[in-house]
Amino acid sequence: LPHFEYIVRCAWEEERASGYDAELAAPRVVSLGDRDSWWDELPDSYVLRRQWKDIERFHDVVATKLAFDSAIGISRIKARVPALPSKGDLGKFELAVAATGDTLALNRKNRDELGTGKSSDPWRELEVLHTVYVENRLGPYFEEMNKVLAEIPIHLLLDCD
Repeated sequence: LPHFEYIVRCAWEEERASGYDAELAAPRVVSLGDRDSWWDELPDSYVLRRQWKDIERFHDVVATKLAFDSAIGISRIKARVPALPSKGDLGKFELAVAATGDTLALNRKNRDELGTGKSSDPWRELEVLHTVYVENRLGPYFEEMNKVLAEIPIHLLLDCD
């Protein structure tokens, strides 16, 4: 059964090095032996490859276990957990990829240079479909989710399975 593989690039902002939450101006250091911070072991940027069910599970954990304290019935954070965007339309993406004749079409870094450039060009149609989904739905979702994650107490993130 075909599926999307969502490729999410993660990169640390400058606050990582300082150990402070920029908005709260509060130290967010967790003692872990010889390391200064738990995130020191992570690379500066990395790529996650996930299926939609993994993104749904991530959203559920953040919304129901991390951002909300069910024991006392209140939110732990001020930021609003964004709504999970709808799942990408696999059928449309499959047809657009098939029209290009290239099974790796979405992995090509130079997609905008391929094809004729006309509005009916399959490469252009695939690029528009991809841009609308990634920039208009997933991008804003992850930007808002970053704000949520920045407010969640570190001990909860460390204990999260």
